[in-house]
Amino acid sequence: MPREKKPPGKPTPGAIAKKQANAPPDLDADYFAAQWNASDTLKSLAECLGVSASTCAAVAGRLREAGYALKRFRKGRPRVLEL
Repeated sequence: MPREKKPPGKPTPGAIAKKQANAPPDLDADYFAAQWNASDTLKSLAECLGVSASTCAAVAGRLREAGYALKRFRKGRPRVLEL
């Protein structure tokens, strides 16, 4: 017999605080775009801004949709040349 789903309850203050702590910081769009285009790697940009790489990628995606011209970083691991 399947379990019935409970309706979502009111979030606790601890859950709200945790969600706010994990929220991306308010970054100025022009500053972020300038930093993004000046960076060599996504990882170095994330360290510079003090956020995760996935947060930086998400912000960049939203800014691209808003019309900002942001460069695209190469995906994946760099190739190792064998001599």
